[in-house]
Amino acid sequence: MTALQHILKGLTTWIIASLALQGIVTLSAEILHIVDGKPHLTMIISVGLAIAIWRLMSQHPTAHPASKRAANSTDRLNNSRESGQGEHSLLNALATPGSRNEVANEAPVTDLVGESFQLQLKLLRQSHQLTTVAVLWADPQGTTLQLRGIDSLRTDIFPGPYPMGSGIAGALLKGQNEIAMAPVRTPLCGLPYYLAQTGVGSLLALRITSADTKDGARLEGILCVDRSSAEPWTETERQSLRLAARKLGLEAAMAARLQSMNEEWTAIRQVCISMHELNQGLGLEAAFNATIRAVRSLVASDFIAISLVQGNSHSTLWAEGTHADKVLGIDFPINSGLVGQVLKLNCALPEGAVYSGTSPVFSDDHWFADFRSLRILPLRKEGEAPIGALTVANKKPQAFSRQKQELLELIAAQVAIKIDLAQAHEKINNMAITDSLTGLANHRAFMHGFEIMINRTQRNESMLALLMCDVDLFKGINDRYGHPFGDQVLKQVAEQLGQNVRVIDLAARYGGEEFVVLLEDSDRAGAQIMAERLRRQIESLPLHHNYEKVKVTISIGISVYPADGEGIQKLIDCADQALYHAKASGRNCTVTWASLQRDRAQVKTA
Repeated sequence: MTALQHILKGLTTWIIASLALQGIVTLSAEILHIVDGKPHLTMIISVGLAIAIWRLMSQHPTAHPASKRAANSTDRLNNSRESGQGEHSLLNALATPGSRNEVANEAPVTDLVGESFQLQLKLLRQSHQLTTVAVLWADPQGTTLQLRGIDSLRTDIFPGPYPMGSGIAGALLKGQNEIAMAPVRTPLCGLPYYLAQTGVGSLLALRITSADTKDGARLEGILCVDRSSAEPWTETERQSLRLAARKLGLEAAMAARLQSMNEEWTAIRQVCISMHELNQGLGLEAAFNATIRAVRSLVASDFIAISLVQGNSHSTLWAEGTHADKVLGIDFPINSGLVGQVLKLNCALPEGAVYSGTSPVFSDDHWFADFRSLRILPLRKEGEAPIGALTVANKKPQAFSRQKQELLELIAAQVAIKIDLAQAHEKINNMAITDSLTGLANHRAFMHGFEIMINRTQRNESMLALLMCDVDLFKGINDRYGHPFGDQVLKQVAEQLGQNVRVIDLAARYGGEEFVVLLEDSDRAGAQIMAERLRRQIESLPLHHNYEKVKVTISIGISVYPADGEGIQKLIDCADQALYHAKASGRNCTVTWASLQRDRAQVKTA
């Protein structure tokens, strides 16, 4: 489901809530009809209804905040279509700081509905000259009643909760729709919210059922009213209070729908903000960081991991939370665990995000039995095989609602695109700093690395050695055996250099048949040892062309910081002159700048 579809779904929910508001207005009209001829009641109810609707709607008389934001989103969508930017522009528009501030400055719509609900109770108490009007609401498990709202002249109110089967509730649970008592026997009036069960002349309790339950079988709440007068309730009063009970039931249903809509709208906006952030960064690390933030902003999670397919395995390249240290950086067989099954079947698992700890997540050694909610989603572009998987887990059961699962799928789809782009970006970056033939760093990367390494050496007051290598008689190899074979020679030489340098060192192709090696924290003696090792290994390379053995050798010149120079160009010039002297001395040898200087001094002395 795309971000646009989620937004349209939210707008649909708002329309349904608007219909519920129409139902409240209709019932209010019926109440006004009942009290027709009683000017003071008509005025109180009319003014109350107007205030309730005004508070529910926006400060602008023709638009509710959600509908206004929806209109703004529609305008942004139309503008993006005209400019050819498409859905991504809509995501960015929804994620702008201005829209966030706009929402932050508005009162939550559910708070407005709550105020409207409380106002209805006050209107009922005043218009019918009652002592107390209270609404008791069943909890989701149906075991207790909560005090949803109350307006009373009394102060001895017990806030609850109250047992479901006690007092008035017990009688209504047996199927009765209303209970009227006049006069009320004392001291047991059956109203659970009074600390003192006295002072009640008459009471009326009416059943409030779910607005979605056609047969009215499921008890949602109870409207309780009482007064000091012991006079029986007239049919007009009963009819008015029955309609009030229906109206309060509709308001409660509307509040629930608005709450759901508000949660979905908030989730959608958060996803849009996260996707906007995801689109800002370049590279895999930026993509992984943005993904983690997006997931955490959407769902509570104890564990998040990102796995990518690498040949015949899936590797966990990023993990946070419980058990992260057990899987981070580990390669698993491609079909192992639930992650492997997700990659194989190309669908999210487990069903309903329910996990009992009986199936391995990554491999047989990684079960994670303490998780109870788990969702593993394939990272794939539309119509393509997965490039990886996003794993989200929580120790609590039912932590990921269906709506959150759908939004996680939206995130996973966007992340797959971003990771694919990030991999392409890193590949391009590597191409810019890597020699395409040998795989070593190129001249540009060497110069940049040289600058970093010499600065670090200066700070640490240590040493740095530069080896400049040249393949002997390489032009003759190309002329005799052809350029393709010459390329193979360069690859073999580069491979020897790459295999022998340490992680802190740098090997690069300087240009043509010339190579350079930077040895960090190495003196002249250490550089000579490394140079001789490289020279001997290359000399012994088993190279053949059409069954003819081809001998390849290199000459090496060495300069050392700081003894031979403190600047980059000075060190390169010294190593280059030493290399030239090695060539002139018969090739296949190593010459240091210090030995060259000593030889020249001896010649001058002689």
